Parts: sequence; structure tokens; C-alpha cells
Amino acid sequence: MKKDIVKFVEVHETISFKTDFALRAIYISRDHIVSFREDAVMKERHAEGKLPEGILAEQQFTKLELSSGSSHGRYVVVVGSPEMVAQKLNLGERNVI
Repeated sequence: MKKDIVKFVEVHETISFKTDFALRAIYISRDHIVSFREDAVMKERHAEGKLPEGILAEQQFTKLELSSGSSHGRYVVVVGSPEMVAQKLNLGERNVI
């Protein structure tokens, strides 16, 4: 796999009669990540027991904004802190302003 593609674990809503969440692998090009930040809403859902079992209680989540070629970006939520995302993207302290 090319170096500019990064694997994350995405938290996504499943299609059902109630709102459920599941985990799946997602591969994203570094060039398409516009921004990222901690997702406090997903952390709250996790605290409420709405996410799949097996996720550590202290786990953090990050919302990635992806460029989509239109004026509206696409967002995905991944398991891990913003710091972990920065590491996966090989962003050092010098690269972050």
C-alpha cells in the first residue's frame, strides 16, 4: 500500500430501526484530510454505552474532515486521539502550526 494512504478504524452508524454504531477499517489518503479535532459527542455516546463493546472506557475519538471536491466536506469519526492521528499522518511538531 502506498505511503500516502493511512488505515484508521472508523465509527459509523448502522442502518437499523434505532441508532447503532459499528467499527470498520477505512483507508484515507493523507492529501484528502483537511482538518481533524477531538469528537466529544462520540466520547459522550461511548460513555452512554451506545458504541460497540470492547472499546476502552478512556478511549478518545477524532473527527476527520475530508475534501470531497465540493464546498461541503465529508466527515468521518475514527478511534483514537487527535495526537494519534497526527502520528499516523507523520505530522511532527514542526509541521503543525
